[in-house]
Amino acid sequence: MDGPFEFTVAKVGSGLCHVQLAQQRAETMTLLSEFTVDESEFITTLRLAAGTLLSECSRRGWNGQDIEKLRLSAQAGRN
Repeated sequence: MDGPFEFTVAKVGSGLCHVQLAQQRAETMTLLSEFTVDESEFITTLRLAAGTLLSECSRRGWNGQDIEKLRLSAQAGRN
């Protein structure tokens, strides 16, 4: 999806992930936050957030490639 904000996730140990949140502007990237989280809790929260976002997009009648990619990814993640 478009926008200046992004996050990266890397597995750093048994059941743990390191998350970095950043803002990209022109030629600079600013690290806004970074932390380590429980992998299963992070995945559960991410799936909930994706579902909430997709519901709101549907409610507003929004469609597009990015939304469809998220929908397919969310469906694949449920299996």
